[in-house]
Amino acid sequence: MLLSPAANRQIGEGRRVHPHGGVVAQQRVLPFGVDIERLGPSLVEPAEQWDIASASLGGEEADAGATTDNFAPGQFRRLTDDEQLGAPAYDRYRSGVRFVADTCEPDEDAFVTASLDWETKVVPDPNPTRLLDLLRFLRLEALVRAEITATVSLRDPIWWPAGVKLLVSHEPPVVAASTWAMTAASLPASPSATNGELRLLYAGMAGVRPVEAWEV
Repeated sequence: MLLSPAANRQIGEGRRVHPHGGVVAQQRVLPFGVDIERLGPSLVEPAEQWDIASASLGGEEADAGATTDNFAPGQFRRLTDDEQLGAPAYDRYRSGVRFVADTCEPDEDAFVTASLDWETKVVPDPNPTRLLDLLRFLRLEALVRAEITATVSLRDPIWWPAGVKLLVSHEPPVVAASTWAMTAASLPASPSATNGELRLLYAGMAGVRPVEAWEV
């Protein structure tokens, strides 16, 4: 039986084991208590069975039950092809034993006296109402600054040089566009015709479609 590196380090440092801890002795080569008919590719004739006759630690018998682990039945049993296909690849079998720690009353020298010191730290609780008011004020101030900046920028003379006139149309004019090249098609139309009338007129013509003038 080998102890883990952590357990060896604790024993070397003289540290005590957890009172509810235990010791496990197990192996993962073959399961205990079953007939071993083969060992990998080699047949075992006659079949053999391995088990733990007795186990003790410090004069105490192992009475905490057995440990189990996953073993591949095909590694120690003779299985037919149908059994190998239908049986699970791994199954649980006994692999060792468990020991329990002594639960009797500990000796007086086993107790360790420890002193506890308390540290008091006061964390001020900010007023949530004031914090929310501050956030609202900062957000409102940012919006006002953005609005002032946009207004001043739009009124800046650099955007409106002398001699430039802008014509704003409430509804973009409709023209006829070629469905093949999406270019303006020369078609006669009444200057007084509305956009709705032009859409109906051009929609009934082959090879053209009504679009807004800026699209061609």
